[in-house]
Amino acid sequence: MFRRTATVLGLLALCLAGASGFSMSMKIDRRGFVVKTPLAAAGAAAVVSGAAPAFAAKGPKIYKTDGGVEFAVTKEGTGPAAVKGDFVVVDFIGYLSDGKVFDSSTSKGRKPVAFRMGQGQVIKGWEEVLERVNAGSEVQMRVPPAMAFGDDGICVEKDGAKECVVQPGQTVKYQLFVRQIGGAY
Repeated sequence: MFRRTATVLGLLALCLAGASGFSMSMKIDRRGFVVKTPLAAAGAAAVVSGAAPAFAAKGPKIYKTDGGVEFAVTKEGTGPAAVKGDFVVVDFIGYLSDGKVFDSSTSKGRKPVAFRMGQGQVIKGWEEVLERVNAGSEVQMRVPPAMAFGDDGICVEKDGAKECVVQPGQTVKYQLFVRQIGGAY
C-alpha cells in the first residue's frame, strides 16, 4: 500500500513537471518511499509544494516509442510482454497535464481494464508501451495527443455546450499496473 502510494505521488510529480520534460529529481529512502531533493534542472524556481519529485538521477530510464510516447518502468515485471492478440489486464490512473486525475480503475468500485492487444480497444499509446514491458510491471507514461485522444479529446454535449474531460489535442499521462498478459484465445 505504501509503495503504491509513493509510486502514485511520483507520477503526480511527473504530471506537474509539465510538458518541458522530466526536470525534477528525487531519491528513494531505505523504505522505498519517494523523498524530495533539489531540482536537477538549472534555473528551476522551486518544487511544487507538497508534490514528490518524479525521478531520481539514478532512477528509471526514460524511453520514447516511435509514436512519441515517453515512459519509465518503475517496477520491472517477470511475466511475458504483450503481442498482438494477447489478452491484457491492467489497472491505471489517468492524469491531465495539470496533474488532475481524469480516470482511474483503482477508484472504489472500479475494476482493472481487460482488452485484447491490437484490436484498438485502448489508446494507441498504451499498446505501444505494453509491447515493451512485462506482466507485473508498473509504468509511468506521457502520451501525446496523436497516441491518446487526438483532436477530439473526450467531450460530451451537455445543455447545448461542449464539456470536455480531456481537451482536444491534450497530452495525457498514465500510470499502468500490468496485472496479466495471456496468450491469444
